[in-house]
Amino acid sequence: MHRYFLRGAAAAVVSALLVGGTAGVSEAAVGGPSASFAGHGPTTPFLITWPGIRTIYAGGNDTDTALVIGNFLGATPSGSVSFTACGPLATPAPCTSPNLGPDVVPFGFSGFGLATATDTFHLNNPGWFCLLVTYSGDAHYNPVSDNSLNECVHVLPAPVPEPT
Repeated sequence: MHRYFLRGAAAAVVSALLVGGTAGVSEAAVGGPSASFAGHGPTTPFLITWPGIRTIYAGGNDTDTALVIGNFLGATPSGSVSFTACGPLATPAPCTSPNLGPDVVPFGFSGFGLATATDTFHLNNPGWFCLLVTYSGDAHYNPVSDNSLNECVHVLPAPVPEPT
């Protein structure tokens, strides 16, 4: 059994996202963030991701956000986040062989042991689009990815305008 402890702003963000049922936590982060001090190798951070809207119409825009949580006592994560997608799919499925992207996005906010990146994407075709979000890693933190079903967006056919 693993136990994880988060304090301050990260705890509030993680609690709000997980309790609200809107975020996915990378399964690759089972080790959780731990100290990355001189003489020790990189550690695996938490990667929490969430799409802006879960259902959109074809031709619409959506966003996806990644929050990388490192160690408050260690370094703030640096590097970038890559957003790729699989789709359109008939049903939601983890994205393992992306056919869209990548969009490589630098962190928009970083500090206090955490960093965020947001990507905006435009989807024209109906179906399911499931994202693979990958943090590049840096000298203190290992790369980590999230391709959970939480990262799927349902694109509906564009509504047909009524005749005037």
